[in-house]
Amino acid sequence: MTTQIQQLRKERAGFVEKANAITKKCGEEKRARTEEEQREWDGLWADHDRLKAQEEDLIKVRDAQQDLAYSDQPEQQGAAGRRAAAEAAGAGDGGAGPERRAGGAPETPEQIEQREEERQNSFLAYMAYGPSSLTPEARANLTFSKVDERDAKASVPSELRALVVGTASAGGVTVPQNTDTRVIKALQRFGGMRRAGRLMRTATGAGLTMPTYDDTQNEGELLGEAVAATEQDIAFDSKALGAHKYSTKLMKVSRELLQDSPADVVGIIADAFGERIGRITNRHYTTGDGSNKPQGLAPIIAIGKTGSSQTGVTNAEVLDLVHSVDPAYRVQLDDRFVGFMFADSTLRILRGITGTEGQPLYSVSFREGEPDLINGFPFIVNQDVAAMGASNRSMLFGDFSHFVIRDSRDLVILRLDERFAEADVVAWVGFMRTDSEYLLANAASLNGPIKAFQNAA
Repeated sequence: MTTQIQQLRKERAGFVEKANAITKKCGEEKRARTEEEQREWDGLWADHDRLKAQEEDLIKVRDAQQDLAYSDQPEQQGAAGRRAAAEAAGAGDGGAGPERRAGGAPETPEQIEQREEERQNSFLAYMAYGPSSLTPEARANLTFSKVDERDAKASVPSELRALVVGTASAGGVTVPQNTDTRVIKALQRFGGMRRAGRLMRTATGAGLTMPTYDDTQNEGELLGEAVAATEQDIAFDSKALGAHKYSTKLMKVSRELLQDSPADVVGIIADAFGERIGRITNRHYTTGDGSNKPQGLAPIIAIGKTGSSQTGVTNAEVLDLVHSVDPAYRVQLDDRFVGFMFADSTLRILRGITGTEGQPLYSVSFREGEPDLINGFPFIVNQDVAAMGASNRSMLFGDFSHFVIRDSRDLVILRLDERFAEADVVAWVGFMRTDSEYLLANAASLNGPIKAFQNAA
């Protein structure tokens, strides 16, 4: 498989070299691409993207095979592996740490793996066959969560009642860790804000106040001997993160189909629900007005550069956008995303731009784990960022760790057996509570960590 991946990278490099040759030639001759050149250029990048998708699929398969082989040899995991397993076990409870047995001792990696497998199997049985299939041990493996905000303070008994009643107020089953990971990947795939911003997961949906301040206009002072220091307080403010409730909408499946292919249910539900929630929440994280929905980032940040064209951008304008952000916010750190965000149509435009020396603004990475770059910075394609057009904010750039997404607990899924019983149909519905905020006292401050590029009016 490694040979296949290397061969795909080699072929990709050939397509990029030819496409960049066309771009460089047109830049040197200071002209636009001819129709024939444009068709060839588009075709080369289409072939590159196709091969890159194949390469990413092969990498996923290879990594999955390595993970399976690795999990079969727990004695080789070492301290790092044991710590990762313990941290993963506590990821769904708001960061409470490793699971502990009744006696208080931490679970071993083998016990954690066995418990998660048992829970996954119990969840699959619940999704595929309903509560009647669950043994008392299987019911004990499942985690129940309230999905009606009016009952948020009520206790949720670990009884069959919480599984049988087909109403949102009764509670639901929290998605197990492995499936939840798949859902989160689907959320990220259909968006971009969750990959760029800082994620917080809380145990409840109660209002969360986050302090903010902007002290960028203040500096210290030089004093003479015996001269008292002047007073300059910090103007603190705060922003509140709530928990807006989202639904996946109902998904109905005939009992015959369910019984014929029960093993596929968890994957289908996870992908579909993740995509549905991912689409709407990403749109609100990006462009939401904050009225009974999350506050989107694009409408409230400062304009770092206004372009000269309604439908394009120049190399100089991209550089101006980058340098409109303070250098302190342009430092690449492992725990944050510092780079560009734009729609796929904007990426197509950026691929055809050359720098002052004729070099492409867009550089392709052929090293695994290293991203492609625009002007030396990584980028995320977010289809909810406006395409280039008159007065559109078509590119965002900066340190996105200042944009916070807050999730209240996990995605909760309910199985509704009674509602469509007369048609012998089973339904599922998922609920997720989330919010977002740009944690800057003055969101439109010219000293902010994220700026927007706006096309000409």
